[in-house]
Amino acid sequence: MIASYTPATTAFGASASVGTPHQVNSATTSISVVGPLRSRINQPIPFTFALSVNAPDAGTPTGTVTLTSGASACTATLPATRCDLSFSTLGSRTVNASYASDGNFSAANSSGAGNAQTLVFALSDLSVSKNDGVGAYVPGDLLVYSVVVRNFGPDAAASIQISDIVPAGLTDVIWSCDAAGGVACPVTGGSGNLDVMISSFPVGALLNFTFYGNVVGNPASITNTATITVPADTTIEDPVIGNNSATDTDLLDAMFANGFEDALVNAPQGSLSIPMGALRASAGEEALVVFVLDDAQGEAARVYMRQRGDTLQYALAERASNGRLRLEAWRTVGANPGIHWTARSNALGWVVGTVDLR
Repeated sequence: MIASYTPATTAFGASASVGTPHQVNSATTSISVVGPLRSRINQPIPFTFALSVNAPDAGTPTGTVTLTSGASACTATLPATRCDLSFSTLGSRTVNASYASDGNFSAANSSGAGNAQTLVFALSDLSVSKNDGVGAYVPGDLLVYSVVVRNFGPDAAASIQISDIVPAGLTDVIWSCDAAGGVACPVTGGSGNLDVMISSFPVGALLNFTFYGNVVGNPASITNTATITVPADTTIEDPVIGNNSATDTDLLDAMFANGFEDALVNAPQGSLSIPMGALRASAGEEALVVFVLDDAQGEAARVYMRQRGDTLQYALAERASNGRLRLEAWRTVGANPGIHWTARSNALGWVVGTVDLR
């Protein structure tokens, strides 16, 4: 730094001091950021930052401010005070603000209370339906429930629980899973209570659980409920919670009727075609009984039908050694499926030996 004198008249001569070094530092700054407590996933969420010059410094900084949270980042050019962040994963997030120095004002970085905290959540309308296609049963009857779980969106869901507790009056319960639309079955099946976690559930996807067992004793009714449970950390927000559970109730009926006449075994072997054309109109997601085969000991077999997309699927239920019907796996068959059987004769009449669906 140099001081110089310029005289006003010629009576005095000009003069200048010897140069003295003097350092000029950048003005110091502070920054903080605030935002919403909850942020929807994959949506631009506005966060507001405040950049100030620390006293006794003064002035107006220029340059850019960057907000970051993990892999998410956005940059705003001053004098802007807002930046929009988009998050691609669920859970708690800390948002940090940093100011890049413009040379005249020092850099600043938010910390502690100066950071923003937000919870990233998904908006997912999860739905479950449940139906066994009947309203009545007889002791020992086979009840086959279809538990269908969907995500109507608009966001993919994660970490949801699906449960179906075995109701009183039902025994030897087995369940299996199949999926469509990008979701994966956590396991192919199990026995007893259905209780599974789904790690990722895309929009438009479908999970179908076939849940079946035999009536034990003579209960007046059997009530079976399937439930969807979202994470306790509120990372999934369901706008329609009324469809997160579904209940099916059947009543004891000593005069069980299935709406058609059962085929009766009366020869060593036989076969019947399943009327695909007539049945397609009534096909749906739930398992529907489309054929019953009786012999001298009662029901020997049933054929169930359901629709998956444009395809009809069938499952055969055969009488086990304990006298109870048990369901086999779902599968597609030919254009004109039929049921084929062999039988043996005893004192009571003809008794089925083998049954085949093809």
